Amino acid sequence: MEKKKRTQKSLYALPQVPFVLFLPTQQPSCYIYQLPHLSPSLWTLTIAVNNHGEGEPIKCHIMSTECLLCVGMYLPADCLLSPYFPPQITFYEDRGFKGRCYECSSDCPNLQPYFSRCNSIRVDSGCWMLYERPNYQGHQYFLRRGEYPDYQQWMGLSDVVRSCHTIPYTSSHRLRLYERDDYRGLVYELTEDCPGIHDRFRLHEIYSLHVLEGCWVLYEMPNYRGRQYLLRPGDYRRYHDWGAMDAKVGSLKRAIDLY
Repeated sequence: MEKKKRTQKSLYALPQVPFVLFLPTQQPSCYIYQLPHLSPSLWTLTIAVNNHGEGEPIKCHIMSTECLLCVGMYLPADCLLSPYFPPQITFYEDRGFKGRCYECSSDCPNLQPYFSRCNSIRVDSGCWMLYERPNYQGHQYFLRRGEYPDYQQWMGLSDVVRSCHTIPYTSSHRLRLYERDDYRGLVYELTEDCPGIHDRFRLHEIYSLHVLEGCWVLYEMPNYRGRQYLLRPGDYRRYHDWGAMDAKVGSLKRAIDLY
């Protein structure tokens, strides 16, 4: 009976918005917890069970709180809660959010059928990577929540956007930088944004990378300028592996949206 009372108290004491719950352990005693979605008739259950809160959240729906209370779920005292909003982006053909528009909420390998040009964008939620060619090819542009009234605001080279995909949310980020290819030479580690690789590590070039946690955006120039490259968790033994023509690295940013 005590567990059920704690369940009801914690459920309604928290803000009524979607959340992602990261459970610190995978013990059977750590049950899934949920909060109501913005829609009063639909409740969203979003979970990510991992020791570090990694991985893409798992989403499903239930229609009332009665299911939750009957199952007897409760909120562990040491869990981590982070806000979750479904990804949403709107493309506009003209500057200043005018002209024909197209709303998107998931990956799209070919945007050509929906608009002929893109001169402004509004990102309501989530992080996105845009590409100038279909099938996620060509120049890349990282966008997080905000308004972009013209393509120069996302450092675009033209009004051409032909594909896009969402970047999954993760609660922690970590990568290693190597001064030579195949993980040779001196190694450096990052867990936060770095606007100047040379200022911090005295390096102008990085020849290999190992992304351990989270997604990152690599910029060829300091202060998040120049060509951009999305880095997902995995191995990058040579700069060709992340799509670059040379080993120049100026800055690195975590691909996250801060609410």
